[in-house]
Amino acid sequence: MKIPNTYIVGGSKSGTSTLQKILNHHPDIHFLETETHYFSRHFYTTPIENWVNDHFYNVDPEIKIIGDKSVTHVNSKTYLEAIKHYAGEDVKIIFMMRDPIDKFISWWTFMYSVIQSKINEDYSRYKKGYYESIWDEMDENTTFDDFFSFQLERYQFLDKHQPYRMSSMNKIQLGRYDILIKNIQDVFGDNCFYIVTEDFKRNRSKVLRELFDYLGVDHHELPFYVTNTSDKKWANDIPQEYIDILTEIYKPSIEKAREVVGDKVDMWRDYGV
Repeated sequence: MKIPNTYIVGGSKSGTSTLQKILNHHPDIHFLETETHYFSRHFYTTPIENWVNDHFYNVDPEIKIIGDKSVTHVNSKTYLEAIKHYAGEDVKIIFMMRDPIDKFISWWTFMYSVIQSKINEDYSRYKKGYYESIWDEMDENTTFDDFFSFQLERYQFLDKHQPYRMSSMNKIQLGRYDILIKNIQDVFGDNCFYIVTEDFKRNRSKVLRELFDYLGVDHHELPFYVTNTSDKKWANDIPQEYIDILTEIYKPSIEKAREVVGDKVDMWRDYGV
């Protein structure tokens, strides 16, 4: 049994699916094409041998990098500790992050695009489970005001009662990079390759060369993919009042992100920190 030695642990709506598809064209890299969320959702019920045998049984044993991408793994130190326990000290960790306000807006456009797709009975664009799970959270009558108000109310509750336990269901909380990066550092120290999404878009070849060095594989020019299928028209006319609220919430995120990626955070909007 060969347990994956590399994990894209986050973050959601930051380009991890695009990165995964690009890396799978490297001859020494194999990433699972689907997210299993094993350590965050199935660890307590499914033996790790079953997970590995079900999903990695046909991987060439000569492949240097065997990877899993599950963006929920970064949400808890417990999940990351489980990865370290089974994959070992030499495990490779990758974390992607984008401007957190853009990330929140991306969640809205994605979820509303799923709703519109369901209304139009177009089930070809998204995974089957999305149509039901997102319908539980919103419907065709949900406005951005409704979405923002609900997410903010839940965020304020979570921030008060469980500030360091991230919930994938709250889209504001998922932009708290100060918490997510601390989770990584507490478990893996400096052993993480951080990617700023905006930097990856502008300097893809440079970022990939640095990532290949971190992974210990040869440099290869790889094809570029864009996997985002959200309809951007739903992102228009976000009230400045909401931007101001999110800016205050995310100031600690910007400060923490700057510690690990430096001035690359200047590619994001001005958060005043």
